[in-house]
Parts: sequence; structure tokens; C-alpha cells
Amino acid sequence: TKETLDLTEASDKYDTEKVYNDTKMANQALTLALNKRYPQVMALAVHPGVASTNLFNNNKFKDMASQFAAPSAGCQTTVRAVTDVAAKAGMYFGPKERYSGPPVVTEWSKTSLKEDLQEALWDACVKITRVTF
Repeated sequence: TKETLDLTEASDKYDTEKVYNDTKMANQALTLALNKRYPQVMALAVHPGVASTNLFNNNKFKDMASQFAAPSAGCQTTVRAVTDVAAKAGMYFGPKERYSGPPVVTEWSKTSLKEDLQEALWDACVKITRVTF
């Protein structure tokens, strides 16, 4: 994930990898922002890993399928996050390896930890949805 996120970015060239990475980082940043605003809520973030499904048959990642989890293991990280009695607000769960492996508590992206970015994303969500909290 890049160190900045331009919420107003408009381009004739759609970069799927950049957009994917930005949305994952935004999910992390919004989870952290939610925990700051509502400490009584236990918000967790989950990176479920990548399951080897037909989604990857015809793109540049098809040669990496051996690094991905079996489809039947695709939900393990999410299940761990919602059932772990030791989970605390603000934890981030992901696979032990980059794309697969047993679920573990993992590190936040550096960008998601930037409070000004968290605030900007929160404000953008409020503006776009017209929902205030």
C-alpha cells in the first residue's frame, strides 16, 4: 500500500492493484477510527488471505495459486476473529504467511496508522453516506 491515498483520484487508467490495496488499507484505517470514536464497540479488522478459486484462473496471479489457501480454508481468519475470546478492540487478524496459513494477530499497515488519514476517511464516509454518528 502506498503512503498516501487520494480520495479524489480520477484517471482514465484504472489500476486494479492500487485500488485493491487502497481499499484494504482504508478498511484498516476505518476500523481504527471506529475504535477511537466508540471504545465500547469491539471493532476488528480481518485480512482473510487468498483462497485458490476460479477467480484467479485468468489473471496475472494464476501462477501464484500454490501460495493460496484451499477454498475450504478461506474463512478461517474471519472465524478466528469472531470467536477468539482473547480478541480485543483494534486487533487485526490475518494469515500467518502473506496469502495463507493459520490465522494470527498481525500488524497494521503503516499508512492505516496515520490519524489524519483515518479522520479524512471517516469524514469522507460521513459526507458520501450522509450518515452521522
